[in-house]
Amino acid sequence: MSFALEADEPVEGAVRRVAREQLEKALDEAKSPVIADAVHDLRKRAKKVRALLRLVRKAAPELYARENARVRDAQGLLSSFRDAAALVETFDELLAEPFGAALDDARLKGLRKALAHRRDDLHAQMHADGRLKEARERLARVREDVVRWRVPAAGPDAWVGGLRKTYKRARKRGAEAEEAPSVERLHEWRKRVKYHRYHCKLLRRRAPELIGARRSVAKALSGLLGDDHDLAVFVRVVAREELGDPTLRAVLRDVAAGERRRIQEEAFALGERLFVEAPDDFVERIRALPLAA
Repeated sequence: MSFALEADEPVEGAVRRVAREQLEKALDEAKSPVIADAVHDLRKRAKKVRALLRLVRKAAPELYARENARVRDAQGLLSSFRDAAALVETFDELLAEPFGAALDDARLKGLRKALAHRRDDLHAQMHADGRLKEARERLARVREDVVRWRVPAAGPDAWVGGLRKTYKRARKRGAEAEEAPSVERLHEWRKRVKYHRYHCKLLRRRAPELIGARRSVAKALSGLLGDDHDLAVFVRVVAREELGDPTLRAVLRDVAAGERRRIQEEAFALGERLFVEAPDDFVERIRALPLAA
């Protein structure tokens, strides 16, 4: 089955099925011998489960409060390693080329080596303190309880409230970020956009082409905002831990600032397209769409 509410499923059954499938995939993927892959995949599945719970939060507030906290806490055990791995990825994917015009190869290699060493130290620490194992065990306990999840509403009544709340928050956070684009505001916007993207994926059986196109825009927007956040964290960590020499850090700051300006300009344009409708108008339009067979 897929990460979607199917046309022939009661909502409660669909919620249980999707949660169970995502948690089982998380537990299986967490066995990967490549720690970065294990952490990335487990966190991704956890976020999908949390998005599912947010979709039905208005219909099942107690379920949402209890299970979202459990999954969030398991996911949070791995956040420091994810951030360390993201620094290396940010260097490789976003900064190596623009850096190359301003810095010699020796400096670039030295910086990347320092970032990789930092990541590997956290990798070893995670093995030593059993954080990945603990996260996996916590999610296994959540999976065992899925059979008892209750969503006391049927049809669209089960999800319209959650869809509206997430859409409204994403729209509001986008306006706030555009007004004053701080690292914190942009990151908060990204989280809301990602939840909205997952909600579109869950509801894509209602007019697959229309909602699929919307999901593609949301995915592109969350990717841009993720790159922006990674660049901001990169600059902060390198400055705080004094990685490299002062000249390198100054170049880093300037290059990253230029990249972030470009990314934010594109992100705000996408956000205006994605969240142009008022929340009530958007939700009623989606609710009125027929389920595809």
